[in-house]
Amino acid sequence: MKKSKEYYEGLDKRTNEYKDWKTSQETTQEDLTAKHKANPTIEVEVGLGDVVEKITKATGIKTIVDYFTPEGEDCGCDERKEKLNKHVVLKNMTKMECLTLAEYNYMKPLLSNNAPISGKHARNLLVIYARIFNKKVDSSCNGCSMSAKLNELKAVIGTYE
Repeated sequence: MKKSKEYYEGLDKRTNEYKDWKTSQETTQEDLTAKHKANPTIEVEVGLGDVVEKITKATGIKTIVDYFTPEGEDCGCDERKEKLNKHVVLKNMTKMECLTLAEYNYMKPLLSNNAPISGKHARNLLVIYARIFNKKVDSSCNGCSMSAKLNELKAVIGTYE
């Protein structure tokens, strides 16, 4: 007979049975490494907004818009980008680095529910994102395509499940 989680949580924490169960429930760095080796990539959807942004940066249009936009005002690029990103134009397999145990333990509870992410957590998640995808990320702009990055990080956590 398989014993339930409630059974083990009801045991005295000092018993060997509880300690053995608790140890078996904890994720280790070896577990993460093994799961990462089994699936070192995730499928990333690229939205139309991301494509348009790359084109405007490459052609210099973004620089011109920034130059003529009065200081302190928003040009609306981020808003348009988010709307356009609802239309997926590409699907890429993206290679990622293995999460550390600390990153996994930090991200899992944050991304498992759909609660809003605070500024401090968003900055920390951007640091993790930059490391595992080996990308330079502008941490001063939390709203800029943050939802796309969160979706990618959720997909990363999914590969470790």
